[in-house]
Amino acid sequence: MAENSAVPPVTTRSIGSAVIHVLSEGVSPAAHGHIHSPGVPEDEWRLAMPDADAEGNVLLGMNVIHIAVGGASILVDTGVDDPTMEASRASIFEAAARTGALVVFAHAPFPA
Repeated sequence: MAENSAVPPVTTRSIGSAVIHVLSEGVSPAAHGHIHSPGVPEDEWRLAMPDADAEGNVLLGMNVIHIAVGGASILVDTGVDDPTMEASRASIFEAAARTGALVVFAHAPFPA
């Protein structure tokens, strides 16, 4: 599993008139059972995850994406926790209320 200790805290890109900021909260280790679909042959999922270690574990980036386009401000939470958990959403909604940002949850399902 490749170590990724040099993840920049903010990466910015422009696409047309949109300015996109990827805000990194670091990385988190994840076991392969939480990453790929059961029954997918190892040689296939390893093509998609070349950084997986011998056991199939990878580091997942913990990121939030901010998109500014025109007068709109969009915050995309790409987390892997349960997006229905009130505690994980409260601070994001408070920030959105203060700034007028639209919040989009794009959480991946994370089986227990």
